[in-house]
Amino acid sequence: MNKDSIYLTKSSGSVSGKRMKLTVRAKLFIGFTFLLACSILVQIYTFTLTKDYIYFSVISFHPTITQPQANEIKDFLNSTQTLFIATQIGSSVLLFIIALFLNDRLSGSQRSHEQSEQNIINHDLAKELGVQDMRIDFLSMAAHDFRTPLTAIQGYAYLLQNVHESDPSANDYINRILVSCKNLANLIDNLLSVSGIEKSLLGINLKPTNLTETIKNVISNLKLHAETKKQMLDLIIKNELPIVMADSTRIGQVLSNLVANAVNYTNEGGEIVVCAQEKEGTLQVSVKDNGHGIPKETIPKLFTKFFRVTGKLEQGSKGTGIGLFISKSIVDLHNGKIFVESELGKGSTFVLVLPIAKPEEIASYNKKMTLTPSLTPKTRQDIITRHV
Repeated sequence: MNKDSIYLTKSSGSVSGKRMKLTVRAKLFIGFTFLLACSILVQIYTFTLTKDYIYFSVISFHPTITQPQANEIKDFLNSTQTLFIATQIGSSVLLFIIALFLNDRLSGSQRSHEQSEQNIINHDLAKELGVQDMRIDFLSMAAHDFRTPLTAIQGYAYLLQNVHESDPSANDYINRILVSCKNLANLIDNLLSVSGIEKSLLGINLKPTNLTETIKNVISNLKLHAETKKQMLDLIIKNELPIVMADSTRIGQVLSNLVANAVNYTNEGGEIVVCAQEKEGTLQVSVKDNGHGIPKETIPKLFTKFFRVTGKLEQGSKGTGIGLFISKSIVDLHNGKIFVESELGKGSTFVLVLPIAKPEEIASYNKKMTLTPSLTPKTRQDIITRHV
């Protein structure tokens, strides 16, 4: 609320919604004082003329009046004029005091109203932040609790795969179990990442990295998922990739989100192409699909938390709307960029852009590792520890 505004009160005492700027109120107050002063001057001038008219009228109509009597009449009229002027000045001062009092009351009422409104806003904000913290804590605890049974399921699935290695039908079902386990593991990582991001505790371990193996591992992990939908998942790496300052685990999480989304939102028999290359002095990794595409009006909101595209894209999808939010948060920590180009009905291309490591950055990292060889990863200065 603007501190230079007040609420006007009606005669009933209720507060109206009309506001006036303090500057306007000051002008009205000055105008009122000026008009009051003018009114007093006019009345004094009028009374002076009236007094003189009365005096000369009495002298003219009563020629027998002696000089002492005329002087008494004149003194009486002068006294009356003085009393009139004093009364007018007193009334003006009283009105001025009343105006100042009302002005202070209005200002006090305004401050009280502003304080009450601010208290309500602060209360609502604190309540919202409290609910948000509770939701984040719940997600974090639930994600941690999911990991133990998931690990057991995944372990038994691998054991069954070895036992029924020669049975194609059994292997197909076991592969589906493993795909679901990997999807659930990715969801757990995302939930924990959201908790870390919201509490500003999501850390990254930046070091000189060639992301070739990281990209290949992501494709390998999601290959089975794509095959269950009869999709083609191809990887193209143009020449040797440049070195970047990156956390390979976190970048792997970003790429997993992008490729998983491409698989989920592409129809059976579709094609997904992941391409990594050096371009314009950066490392660029693109994930292109021929799926449904994304409406242009929703693209600006695509990387916000819990946002999901409504309509055909959400049919059959079980996404949480946090994958792209997490991906952008991780990329921002790498001083990189992530964006999407899409055409409805023709597919989408998500592009991850990371700056190439400078020689001085690589030298600084190697020097740091040389000076601190005995320290554990959690105590090295280049690592921001993640607590969730």
